[in-house]
Amino acid sequence: MPSPGFKTLRTVFRARTGNRFTDPVTSRRELEEFVRILPEPDPYRTEPVAVGGVACEWVTADGPEEPASSRALVFFHGGGYVSGSLASHRALAARLARAVGARVLQVDYRRAPEHPFPAAFDDARAVLGSLLEGGTSSAPSGSPLPKAGGTPDAAPASGASAIRAAGDLDEAGSIGAPRRMKTIAVVGDSAGGGLAVAAAAALRASGCPLPAALVCLSPWTDLACTGESLETRAAADPLFDRPALERMAALYAAGADRTDPRISPLYADLHGLPPTLIQVGDAEVLRSDSTRLAERLEQSGVPVGLDVWPEMVHGWQLFAGMVPEGDEAIERIGRFLRAELAPRPAPRLDGLDLDPDLERVRDRGRDDDRDIPHPRETDP
Repeated sequence: MPSPGFKTLRTVFRARTGNRFTDPVTSRRELEEFVRILPEPDPYRTEPVAVGGVACEWVTADGPEEPASSRALVFFHGGGYVSGSLASHRALAARLARAVGARVLQVDYRRAPEHPFPAAFDDARAVLGSLLEGGTSSAPSGSPLPKAGGTPDAAPASGASAIRAAGDLDEAGSIGAPRRMKTIAVVGDSAGGGLAVAAAAALRASGCPLPAALVCLSPWTDLACTGESLETRAAADPLFDRPALERMAALYAAGADRTDPRISPLYADLHGLPPTLIQVGDAEVLRSDSTRLAERLEQSGVPVGLDVWPEMVHGWQLFAGMVPEGDEAIERIGRFLRAELAPRPAPRLDGLDLDPDLERVRDRGRDDDRDIPHPRETDP
């Protein structure tokens, strides 16, 4: 059962009338105004930086336990590629920093419509390439990604990272398998979750080392908007609907093929990606973007955990400090990433059980989703 606090919040959302998305200016203003009412996390500090030529900021949680200097999360905020900012998601970044015991690098990627595709993708790829390989991938920004079943055609990137220490790279598990930077993980929220997967797939295709793990919070992975939950969850979702998503997708894609893997990583070749945790609310129209991504990752041999939360809405992790479901979701992310970022002598995962503390694991296909094969899901 959802908490009383969440029920109140959901009632507020359902009281909204009219279009779920009108224009980028209004969307940005409404999001920035809304996050001001959210509780402040425990003390943290920020530091503006540029990484790979992209504006970013470090977010570090204050406290007696300083985060490991070499352990970092790269965080891509949400906002449908048209809104969201460092400010709107700074509190969430600070909570993640404290939960994981790591610094968080928030990425101020460019937004549509002023900067349509491939701007956000290029920024995400540049930041990850800089951190993971000491420079951006050798493939030019406009190079297409192979779709599922395709063959990477970019030469491996070269160069040594100025920020990584000796021993930070795991050895490849098999011939041709990508190496992983065991001190860096990537977290993405909504559109940022799609960016995280798309950028990781691009780096794998170019031969760049990959992060230790990915965490996707209700990722938007299919801007072609083909998921069946756009219909089956339409009445339950108080925040988004198909028309809103179609408008945002059109602003970002700007005429490009919306099944391009750089836009919609659901259609990318996902082989070789690192262990991935996906959280999604059962009341989201974007539910199918998460369940289908989990299915594709599982089919590609990637260890994946699908964490479906009954009755939760899009982005409920932002409400940590206000509703217990937000706090618990972040705590689960922290457990997963602490385990994946901790050095271990042997492979950490077997199958889909990413977190030993998440024991209630089962397949639970629903009547209205019976055409979507479900990997293992965890009930909170």
